[in-house]
Amino acid sequence: MKKAIALIITAVLLLSLCSCSDKPEQKKSSETKAAETTAPETTTEAKKVETLNGIDVSAYSGDIDWSGVKTDFVMVRLGGRGYGDSGTLYADDNAAENLRNAKANGIRIGAYFYSQAINEDEAREEADYALGLLGDIKLDLYLAYDFEYIKDDDARTDKITVQQRKKITDAFCGRIAENGVEPMVYGYAEDFEKGFDTGYPIWLADYEGKSDVKYTMLQTSNEGKVDGIEGSVDTDILRIEN
Repeated sequence: MKKAIALIITAVLLLSLCSCSDKPEQKKSSETKAAETTAPETTTEAKKVETLNGIDVSAYSGDIDWSGVKTDFVMVRLGGRGYGDSGTLYADDNAAENLRNAKANGIRIGAYFYSQAINEDEAREEADYALGLLGDIKLDLYLAYDFEYIKDDDARTDKITVQQRKKITDAFCGRIAENGVEPMVYGYAEDFEKGFDTGYPIWLADYEGKSDVKYTMLQTSNEGKVDGIEGSVDTDILRIEN
């Protein structure tokens, strides 16, 4: 009898111990589950947009007194390709002088190249030529590809389709990007509205401000007046996200 009672007491104690040991484990499991299902708090910070006012110039702007020019940045023409069957490449006579003197006066510099390429090989040729004109000059901003439809009898690009234009532009921009220079594409609103979009930053010419094309740089006028430059000059706005 005593042996039976002892066995019963032992069994009760064992059951009690098992019950107690289960509770902390269940509690831990519950806490872990709660932690896993609670989403962490996240915060998003809106990007700040810096707006810079600038100009773009070429040899047509004449000799510039850069010490008198007040602007945040300048886009300087490096050169281009001529019209006609030959499509000869040429350098802008004032390119190197404008780039160096603008930078020496604390103005951020970018550049552009005027294209008349009719295929991808010519576009890569233009890119190599533009990089050669830059030489050891380091741009602060973009090297833009100015590939326009020109309504002229001698123009080489008038019959280029949108698909061909995209391939040509990609060839130029890809080549300069391979060489560590940031590409940009210049054009009018009607060009981009036709479906011409390479994915590169856009420098949009829209003097009336009516286009919905999303741009990084906007050419606002070709009749601007700036100290240090005789005559009219193109004016631009650049948006930089920080």
